[in-house]
Amino acid sequence: MADNLRVVVVVEHVAIEYGMDSIEEGFEHEKTVEKDLGEEDAVCRDPTRYVFDIISIIGSGSYATVLLCRLRACPRRLFAVKVVYKSKLGSINGIDGDGNTMREAKRLLTEKRVLCSVSHPFITRMFCSFETPTALNFVLEYCPGGDMYFLHGEIREQPPFKGSCLFYATSIVLALRYLHERGILYGDLKPENILLDEAGFERLADFGFAREQMHRPDQCCTSFCGLANYNAPEVVRGTGSGLAADLWRFGCVAYELLTGYPPSTLGVIVPCSSVRSTRRSQAFHIISHPNFATFCLRLGSGPNGMQDILDHSFFTNINWHRLETKRVTPPIVPKLASKLDTSNFECQFTSQQVMGHLVYEERWPASIVSDEEDNQVYSEDFDWCADVSHLL
Repeated sequence: MADNLRVVVVVEHVAIEYGMDSIEEGFEHEKTVEKDLGEEDAVCRDPTRYVFDIISIIGSGSYATVLLCRLRACPRRLFAVKVVYKSKLGSINGIDGDGNTMREAKRLLTEKRVLCSVSHPFITRMFCSFETPTALNFVLEYCPGGDMYFLHGEIREQPPFKGSCLFYATSIVLALRYLHERGILYGDLKPENILLDEAGFERLADFGFAREQMHRPDQCCTSFCGLANYNAPEVVRGTGSGLAADLWRFGCVAYELLTGYPPSTLGVIVPCSSVRSTRRSQAFHIISHPNFATFCLRLGSGPNGMQDILDHSFFTNINWHRLETKRVTPPIVPKLASKLDTSNFECQFTSQQVMGHLVYEERWPASIVSDEEDNQVYSEDFDWCADVSHLL
């Protein structure tokens, strides 16, 4: 079943007030009515078809919207479904798509491949990806704690280095080490892409700027990607960047955790007077050393890789194995009134009313390339599903 998924979107009603025309247009295009409740019950029981009931919008960007959904066959299971609209992107097969949309389409395929291949406690898990006539969809692990950008004020209120900054920095290091050992450049490390699960552990999310096959130091990409304030000098200059660019972004995020503010200028980290304690001085040494601006000399870029960062005095007494196996207590445990509590996400998204459900079902091999019924060309490479038992 791994490559034989066909998706049908069934929407009962959509009411969008916050510039979300793409949702309304996309859903209305797929609008159907189920007339037989017995058929709906069969959908829930059929192991080749699963229904995701839409609960809320929890995020939105230029090309995509993230929906909180519940698996109807197992209501206790919640998922975050990232819906990327083809009308905003262009065809993944290049039909009516310009150069920019083709680049975005390739990024989506890379994101899908990376998420299929990784498995780490601090990286968002993908359960399946599927295509509809109007959208490309990722069914992802739901992290109800929100993102670090939204929770930044609460993190700053924690007692200095009684677990908060150190905990989050070490979790990021472990996730990046895992990716780099597999030749994967994350490419977009920033607070908005660092999520918290229900227990308070981190997850790296959004691999839209990831790059594969980056095993050698001389391998690089020249595209300008990610948020400007977190980009390394070599990315800003367009001279080519590799895995070391992730280390710069890590330094920027660590700086923001330490000081409460992002780096003040592109490519420059300015010392902050609030860095006083020994621990903070050790951390600041990592991100303010003159070599840090030179990617080939950046801490973590040497022959020992990221082990040099793990061995730095900033992380003295860290039990890395206990952290990676989640046998530690996170400094912040999200406050949730119920499993459906979305208060850790921005109300500009969660306040919007959206109702409906997403259905995916088996797509027969003959329909992978084209489907005359909906006159849609599908991507052979996008549909994927992990072991279906993982959904339940």
